[in-house]
Amino acid sequence: MHILQGTKMKTHIFFILVCLSNYFKDSIACSCFPESITKKLENAKFAIKATVYTEERKYSHGYNETTDPWGNFLEYEYSVYARDIYKGGDLFGGRYIKITTPGNDGLCGTRIPIPKNIIGRLYNNWIMTGYIYDGSASVSSCDWIVKANGLSPYQKSLLNFFKHTSE
Repeated sequence: MHILQGTKMKTHIFFILVCLSNYFKDSIACSCFPESITKKLENAKFAIKATVYTEERKYSHGYNETTDPWGNFLEYEYSVYARDIYKGGDLFGGRYIKITTPGNDGLCGTRIPIPKNIIGRLYNNWIMTGYIYDGSASVSSCDWIVKANGLSPYQKSLLNFFKHTSE
């Protein structure tokens, strides 16, 4: 009788593992290497203080909301005005910049909240570090993205150091 119960238990465990493997086969994950703010600034291609005005959803490779419900081929494109450029000023053709981020957090995408009213948008300033991919600016949840009005004195001095050394 114990042998039969052991076989049933093994069958149940096997069934549970098969179900779990099917559940996790489509899982995606973002993994960021922990870095200090100094390292994030050193490794980034650009660092800016920007006012974020608009967010636009863009799908690539002919996908849309129906054919890509997980957002694997979705990007968010932000229209920003660079108020201060701490690093990488030569990468941009001006202060109005388009910045993209992957469409879901599993691909390290990050969403930047945009206030509904115009007055709120004027004060929607963010510090962003990021990279250049295929000629366009890109940010991810692994980068340093914080509200500009919440910086510590140390963070402000660090940004000013990078601003003066990159000019």
